[in-house]
Amino acid sequence: MADPADYHYKPADGLRHAVIVLLGLSLAVLAVRAVLSLREMWLIAEFAALFDPTEADAADLILNETLTAFAGIAQVALLLITVIPFLMLVHRLTANAWSFQAGGKKPDYSPGWAVGYFFIPILNLVRPAQVMNQNFDLSETKNGRVPATPNLWWCGWVFAGIAGRAYTAMTNAAGRSGDLDLFWYAEIVSLLNCALGAASAAAAILMFRDLAARQAVMAASPAARSAAPACESCGEPLRTDDARCGVCGAARPAFAAAPA
Repeated sequence: MADPADYHYKPADGLRHAVIVLLGLSLAVLAVRAVLSLREMWLIAEFAALFDPTEADAADLILNETLTAFAGIAQVALLLITVIPFLMLVHRLTANAWSFQAGGKKPDYSPGWAVGYFFIPILNLVRPAQVMNQNFDLSETKNGRVPATPNLWWCGWVFAGIAGRAYTAMTNAAGRSGDLDLFWYAEIVSLLNCALGAASAAAAILMFRDLAARQAVMAASPAARSAAPACESCGEPLRTDDARCGVCGAARPAFAAAPA
């Protein structure tokens, strides 16, 4: 069984910078896809308005669809390249968070499971965000608060995935039926997919920067660690969302900052 005493703080600067660069590139690809989707909507409306469209009239539409396909390939390639350093960063930040609890209460989600939860159906809809929220809890300095970025990151990712699947289903159906209206509506869903994906990537960048900075402060300042919330009755380290101490059961009003 994993124990907080088994982990020691290690800076994650290299991994963090690599992941942020890759996420930045993903943002750029999503922006290109959004522009192409807007242009596709305009071209579809223009093409549908023609009385007797020819192959020449459809040339711009075909070119735009080709560029969209290349942008999609670039997005998938970036995703595959990002997966390994991203998961390594999640593991490192979780291990750092655990190291701050040596001798204290054992956290709920271990560094190994922080990665494993991404691959477990159903659980992977909620657990990654819970893991990152735990990491912020465990890396909390005296005046620190858990930000909204973990929840924004994961909600954006999940709903972007749903929108992406809906877009694929709609374009396949439109391709079989030749329904230009359905193609047009599919591009609206594509824009939603791009917006949610961009929000998720931006939130992830802010989340990793913030968490790494907090952990660096915790590692450099023993006083910052000792100022983390603790139970007034027994001194047990507490997380922000604890209503009662897990050891002695003291209620929230008895909580106080641990003495410096």
